[in-house]
Amino acid sequence: MFPPFNLLLTSPKWLLHLKGLAVFAAAVAGCRELGDSWVKFALLFFVPDIFMAGYFFGTKMGAAVYNLGHTCASPILLSLAAYFLSFPPAYPVSLIWIAPIGFDRLLGYGLSTPRHLRPPIWEKSMTRKPRPVWQVLRQKKTLACKLSPVWNCGIAPS
Repeated sequence: MFPPFNLLLTSPKWLLHLKGLAVFAAAVAGCRELGDSWVKFALLFFVPDIFMAGYFFGTKMGAAVYNLGHTCASPILLSLAAYFLSFPPAYPVSLIWIAPIGFDRLLGYGLSTPRHLRPPIWEKSMTRKPRPVWQVLRQKKTLACKLSPVWNCGIAPS
């Protein structure tokens, strides 16, 4: 079921799953250390999915609002604000907010795009095969020769 160990370390897909597991485990451990209620954890676990309401205003706005709630930057900013404003009850809330983000990454879901709601993390890299470098360079040279009357590349301008 699992690929060899050296393949795990060179595969972005597996590393992103591992990162999601680490973020989720750290958030759960942090909530445990703070001594917060597990009922509160269970009730607030799906609250970040409320950010999907942005899709009522269109796909671009929905993706922006959804991504705002599903990046770790937002709960970290909440923790920093709680620290500087001396408001400790916000610490568990920020950790509970981080937990579903890590869980989504563990399951393989990334941020949203205007075209797809929560595409798998690896989907973008698997949609097309990379072209060899020499093909890319040849295409750029051909384009430059067609656009520039100064270069004589043996290609007649069309």
